[in-house]
Amino acid sequence: LGCGACLWIKYAAKRLQGDVVEAVCVEVDQLSLKYARSPLCGLPKVTAGGAAIKWQFLTEDGVEVLKREAVHDHPALVLCNPPYIPTAEEVAGDPEDCGTSFAEGTRLLTSVLDYPGPSIVCLSSLSLMAAGVRARLGARQARVLEHREVAWKAWYTG
Repeated sequence: LGCGACLWIKYAAKRLQGDVVEAVCVEVDQLSLKYARSPLCGLPKVTAGGAAIKWQFLTEDGVEVLKREAVHDHPALVLCNPPYIPTAEEVAGDPEDCGTSFAEGTRLLTSVLDYPGPSIVCLSSLSLMAAGVRARLGARQARVLEHREVAWKAWYTG
């Protein structure tokens, strides 16, 4: 969800196993999806094992995609590097929202944490300022794959 520069999806799709691999890039930003579809992005056509990769591109809210996917018997793996800077209202305990920029608000993050299927999520300790994020992490079985503090998004958005 939120394909951006497609770094995660390229890596994951290349390493998935199966006869045919389906990879879906979901993004609200038209420019990011235009890049994802371009030869400059270089999405792989086959996995490391030689299986064809079927690419799909959706311009829509990732929260709605999660709701649709969650009803399946075997929900798909979700990779997500969502906005993680809570708004002041979220820190105070108000419900999650989208914030005022792509890097603000924890609505997508909390939706991924509520998702019943497998997910790999990149988040920051800044997210833990939001009560909703802390509650969901406490309720979900989670494993930390890597722990690093990265200030890139905060720097990038100025």
